[in-house]
Amino acid sequence: MTLAEIIQRIDDLILDGLFQPVANRLPANSSSMALGLSFELGSVILQAACVIAPSLLFGLPLGFIPSAIFGFLVSLVFFLVCQKLSALVRPGFLNPLRAQLRALRLIGIAFLVYDLCRAHPGGQGYNLWWRLDELSQLTFIIGLYFMACEVSPPKPRHETQWDGFNKTHRVFE
Repeated sequence: MTLAEIIQRIDDLILDGLFQPVANRLPANSSSMALGLSFELGSVILQAACVIAPSLLFGLPLGFIPSAIFGFLVSLVFFLVCQKLSALVRPGFLNPLRAQLRALRLIGIAFLVYDLCRAHPGGQGYNLWWRLDELSQLTFIIGLYFMACEVSPPKPRHETQWDGFNKTHRVFE
């Protein structure tokens, strides 16, 4: 078994063992795609906070950290594209985003682990900014996993005892 197959199995284990059971327990009026898009929107909002936080905390100009601005713009564009792609995900069919988002999920996890292990320079304010960025990455990855979950078909309506009673006795016609 190659390293790529091991990584793919770990990704499938995380998706099928952790996120799919949660997605299966969602109420009937919400879907895993909607939950994933909500997490992606949360990631965009946290990225915006990462852009604004240094200027509010330290009085730095808004363009002080170009990578944060670029990350915010990429997150925003990705969120808008995912909203358009959500039409591809239909109940009862295989989710086409499951395979398409695999590389993005794995790269996101790698960058999150790198950021968590990296030493952060500066004082407490800078650490707050880095933690906001890491939280944004985490919500991004969680959103990707929920967007990749299979949407279960709608459950058939169960007949109650009163439905059968009404059919046989013709009370409410």
